[in-house]
Amino acid sequence: MLGEDGHPAAVWRQFFMALWNRTGGGVGVQAGPDTTQALAVETANRIAADASLGTALANETAARTTGDAALGTQITNETAARIAADQVLVSNGTANLNGSIAAEQAARILGDATNAAAISAIRVLALWVNGDVPVGIMCNPDGTPIYVPVAPP
Repeated sequence: MLGEDGHPAAVWRQFFMALWNRTGGGVGVQAGPDTTQALAVETANRIAADASLGTALANETAARTTGDAALGTQITNETAARIAADQVLVSNGTANLNGSIAAEQAARILGDATNAAAISAIRVLALWVNGDVPVGIMCNPDGTPIYVPVAPP
């Protein structure tokens, strides 16, 4: 514990100095700063910070309310614009649809007439089997011919 010179060794001296500081130092010396004053300052700072946060929250709430109202207005306007555009499309689409239906009907009538002409041509080209029964030639899926009787022309 003591060095050759009779004084405490450096390690022990550091230990005793730390112990002396932690336990309040010499007789009649205060152990540390006045915590009452530090607590009062801390309390005042926290109260000010809480008030500042309250104001910031109120401002944020107001800004969000304003933003939500603006967003609601924009959504309402967008909905109205889309409804109007849809009505125009439906109106134009109905006119286009009616035109398309008429074109489809005309195409089908033409197709039916073409099919009737093709059927007549098949009857004219029908083969006579045994000289008295006209037949048309059709094919099975495998390609073999089928002779089908048809009415005479």
